[in-house]
Amino acid sequence: MVDEEALNQILNSIAKNISSGQLKYAELDLVTAKGMALEDPRVWYYDGTVKARNDKYTEALESLAKAMDLNDRRRRRLLPQGLLPLEDEGPGQRD
Repeated sequence: MVDEEALNQILNSIAKNISSGQLKYAELDLVTAKGMALEDPRVWYYDGTVKARNDKYTEALESLAKAMDLNDRRRRRLLPQGLLPLEDEGPGQRD
Protein backbone atom coordinates (compact mmCIF):
# COMPACT_ATOMS: atom_id res chain seq x y z
CA MET A 1 0.00 0.00 0.00
CA VAL A 2 1.28 3.44 -0.92
CA ASP A 3 1.65 6.06 1.80
CA GLU A 4 -0.34 8.79 0.01
CA GLU A 5 0.78 11.55 2.38
CA ALA A 6 4.46 10.75 1.83
CA LEU A 7 3.93 10.44 -1.94
CA ASN A 8 2.14 13.80 -2.03
CA GLN A 9 5.02 15.42 -0.15
CA ILE A 10 7.51 14.02 -2.67
CA LEU A 11 5.36 15.11 -5.61
CA ASN A 12 5.09 18.62 -4.13
CA SER A 13 8.87 18.67 -3.74
CA ILE A 14 9.26 17.64 -7.38
CA ALA A 15 6.92 20.42 -8.49
CA LYS A 16 8.80 23.02 -6.45
CA ASN A 17 12.16 21.81 -7.78
CA ILE A 18 10.90 21.99 -11.36
CA SER A 19 9.52 25.50 -10.79
CA SER A 20 12.80 26.70 -9.34
CA GLY A 21 14.88 25.06 -12.07
CA GLN A 22 16.51 22.55 -9.74
CA LEU A 23 16.02 19.62 -12.09
CA LYS A 24 18.69 17.40 -10.51
CA TYR A 25 16.80 17.49 -7.21
CA ALA A 26 13.55 16.79 -9.05
CA GLU A 27 15.20 13.76 -10.69
CA LEU A 28 16.32 12.46 -7.30
CA ASP A 29 12.80 12.85 -5.92
CA LEU A 30 11.44 11.05 -8.99
CA VAL A 31 13.58 8.01 -8.17
CA THR A 32 11.92 7.90 -4.76
CA ALA A 33 8.44 8.47 -6.19
CA LYS A 34 8.86 5.72 -8.78
CA GLY A 35 9.98 3.38 -6.02
CA MET A 36 6.82 4.18 -4.08
CA ALA A 37 4.17 4.38 -6.78
CA LEU A 38 5.31 3.28 -10.22
CA GLU A 39 1.70 3.04 -11.40
CA ASP A 40 0.71 6.57 -10.33
CA PRO A 41 0.19 8.79 -13.40
CA ARG A 42 1.40 11.88 -11.52
CA VAL A 43 4.86 10.37 -11.21
CA TRP A 44 5.08 9.92 -14.98
CA TYR A 45 3.66 13.39 -15.62
CA TYR A 46 6.45 14.95 -13.58
CA ASP A 47 8.98 12.60 -15.15
CA GLY A 48 7.91 13.83 -18.58
CA THR A 49 8.06 17.44 -17.46
CA VAL A 50 11.62 17.06 -16.15
CA LYS A 51 12.72 15.27 -19.33
CA ALA A 52 11.21 18.02 -21.47
CA ARG A 53 13.03 20.67 -19.43
CA ASN A 54 16.24 18.69 -20.03
CA ASP A 55 15.56 18.74 -23.82
CA LYS A 56 14.87 14.99 -23.92
CA TYR A 57 11.69 15.42 -25.91
CA THR A 58 11.21 11.85 -27.16
CA GLU A 59 11.61 10.46 -23.65
CA ALA A 60 9.34 13.20 -22.32
CA LEU A 61 6.59 12.24 -24.75
CA GLU A 62 6.93 8.58 -23.75
CA SER A 63 6.57 9.46 -20.06
CA LEU A 64 3.59 11.72 -20.72
CA ALA A 65 1.93 9.01 -22.83
CA LYS A 66 2.44 6.57 -19.96
CA ALA A 67 0.89 9.10 -17.56
CA MET A 68 -2.17 9.42 -19.79
CA ASP A 69 -2.49 5.63 -20.12
CA LEU A 70 -2.24 5.11 -16.37
CA ASN A 71 -4.74 7.91 -15.77
CA ASP A 72 -7.20 6.31 -18.21
CA ARG A 73 -6.81 2.94 -16.48
CA ARG A 74 -7.38 4.53 -13.08
CA ARG A 75 -10.48 6.31 -14.35
CA ARG A 76 -11.86 3.07 -15.78
CA ARG A 77 -11.35 1.29 -12.45
CA LEU A 78 -13.08 4.04 -10.49
CA LEU A 79 -16.08 4.83 -12.69
CA PRO A 80 -19.09 2.53 -12.96
CA GLN A 81 -19.30 0.85 -16.37
CA GLY A 82 -22.38 2.84 -17.42
CA LEU A 83 -20.49 6.13 -17.08
CA LEU A 84 -17.57 5.24 -19.33
CA PRO A 85 -17.53 6.77 -22.82
CA LEU A 86 -17.49 4.47 -25.83
CA GLU A 87 -13.98 3.60 -27.01
CA ASP A 88 -14.44 5.10 -30.47
CA GLU A 89 -15.59 8.44 -29.11
CA GLY A 90 -12.89 11.05 -29.10
CA PRO A 91 -12.95 14.56 -27.69
CA GLY A 92 -15.75 16.60 -29.14
CA GLN A 93 -17.54 13.65 -30.75
CA ARG A 94 -20.35 13.39 -28.20
CA ASP A 95 -23.73 15.02 -28.72
